[in-house]
Amino acid sequence: MIPLLVGVNTAVFLFQSLLSARGLLVFETVFGLSRAGVEAGYWWEYITYAFLHANWFHLGVNMLLLWAPGRVVERFIGPWRTLLLYVFGAVGGGLLQMLMGPQLLLGASGAVCGMIVAFSAFFPNLNVLLLLFFVLPLELRAKFLGWGLIVSSLLLLIFDHYTPIGHAAHLGGALAGFLFARVSGFSRLSPLENWLLRRRTD
Repeated sequence: MIPLLVGVNTAVFLFQSLLSARGLLVFETVFGLSRAGVEAGYWWEYITYAFLHANWFHLGVNMLLLWAPGRVVERFIGPWRTLLLYVFGAVGGGLLQMLMGPQLLLGASGAVCGMIVAFSAFFPNLNVLLLLFFVLPLELRAKFLGWGLIVSSLLLLIFDHYTPIGHAAHLGGALAGFLFARVSGFSRLSPLENWLLRRRTD
């Protein structure tokens, strides 16, 4: 499912790049997420915006961040639940962003943040290697990655009023991913696993 999501995002962006300026404006108005679109009844925008991107860098970063944790999550919960998680993160990010402002929202970052936080909830003690700013290596446990993403998104939402970045979408997607992991039950040990764990520690 993750390769399919990456492929669909890439195909949509290629289609966007072929449109004229007017055609792109119409396409983004209908399928990008905006308060005006939602008020006009374009409820599908809460999902479709997560497949549109502003430029190649926007697309590339989101797809890279989707691929790494997404492939692990997909092997753990299966392809269809992975797709549901992607949609859940997109909707959660879109809802919070629309509460915070009316501006047009494009990109998979809300869905990606949901995927990353769900990954951290599924595998909290797994060591992961990050490249800060794509340069500096940093190894930490997945649970700290998840909480770091939530806290940093909240702080940026509060204090960054200068860049056109959807911090609310990041936070909303991250919270949606955390909720998905908890509600799905995959982030909790089964009764058998709890029994085996107690046997090992007794």
